Amino acid sequence: MEGIHRFDDRVEDYERYRPGYPDAVAGVLAARGVGNPADVADIGAGTGKLAEVFVRAGHRVTLIEPNDAMRAVAERHFAAPRGEVPGNAHDELHDELHDELRSELRGELRGELRGELRSEARGEVRREVRGEVRGGDRAVSRTVKRAVVRAGTAEATGLPDRSVDAITAGQAFHWFDRPASRREWLRILRPGGAVLLIWNERRTEGSGVLVDYEELLCKHCPEYAEVQRNGPGESGVRAFLGPSAALTGFPNEQVLDWQSLLGRAMSASYVPKRGPAHDDFVAGLRRSFERHAVADRVHLLYDTRVFHGTLD
Repeated sequence: MEGIHRFDDRVEDYERYRPGYPDAVAGVLAARGVGNPADVADIGAGTGKLAEVFVRAGHRVTLIEPNDAMRAVAERHFAAPRGEVPGNAHDELHDELHDELRSELRGELRGELRGELRSEARGEVRREVRGEVRGGDRAVSRTVKRAVVRAGTAEATGLPDRSVDAITAGQAFHWFDRPASRREWLRILRPGGAVLLIWNERRTEGSGVLVDYEELLCKHCPEYAEVQRNGPGESGVRAFLGPSAALTGFPNEQVLDWQSLLGRAMSASYVPKRGPAHDDFVAGLRRSFERHAVADRVHLLYDTRVFHGTLD
């Protein structure tokens, strides 16, 4: 897996400022006939942004990530302080806990919540029942552990034969050795298992800041054109997935203040972190922000593209 260390010095910006993925992405598994809960392997999982979507949807996710710093962040987010629940006890306990939590929440809303439910527990009730996971708060895994994080690569996951119902990869497939990955994924997938290859593709037109952002990357970031040129492209993705390949898209958006816009830019491995090119890029980005911000915010728009198939 190429590019393992490209993000060593960008992990904090990546975690804080990269966009997440729409919850609707999880619905593609159902459309592919994958049941819920399913065993999902998220390959090149990074800090866990894509895995969150499938955990929230009720799936059991194994995050495979080769970068130590990225994996450490994911491990912290998906830690289960109350202890891991055994595999086939997940769903029964999950339903039992949700029934109890809903009752507690109804009592709170009526002003009749029992005194022993302390403030911290109330916060977990709200997050678990309503599914509100915002920013860096990954509370969804605190009650029932549905995510495991482990070292591995797309070409050598370390997972047993026929152990997963689906494989996902968000913003990572372009780093993989495709022939070796395909062999490995066929080994770990159960019959009929689905593969989802997902990208948040930033739009390059439609607003002043989108146009400026693309122009600044092309002007001041020499590696940007190389990364774009060396990607697999739609034809390469479809060839990997085989005849069953299909594409589903969803709109996505970030609303950013200046610091968040700068952090979003710095999370990309092709943006210089120092030197004249860095300084010129940041100066241009600041001017664009000042021209286009409304209420001190700008919008970055994305198309979340989900290529899916079965490797058959």
